[in-house]
Amino acid sequence: MSQAEPRRRASREIPAVIEQLQTLRCHIQDAASPQERADWLVQLRQVIDVSESHFVNALATFDALGDAELLNAAPNAVGWLQGSLHLSAADAA
Repeated sequence: MSQAEPRRRASREIPAVIEQLQTLRCHIQDAASPQERADWLVQLRQVIDVSESHFVNALATFDALGDAELLNAAPNAVGWLQGSLHLSAADAA
């Protein structure tokens, strides 16, 4: 498998995950009890935490490879986050 293959696979997998997450928004309304709704929220938080972890790891690689400077002339990933994702300085740091 070439080095490009995992990147291509990831670029296909992320939209599929987003599509799956879009279907979740209605399920909390289907919960029969407060406990089921609470369980749903806990599980959703776990999805967010895993996503944040993957994002941080990917961003570290992005920064280490100098991609922010290459793509946007940003001095580092923090600058790229501010310019490309419109994050505040505090959120980007």
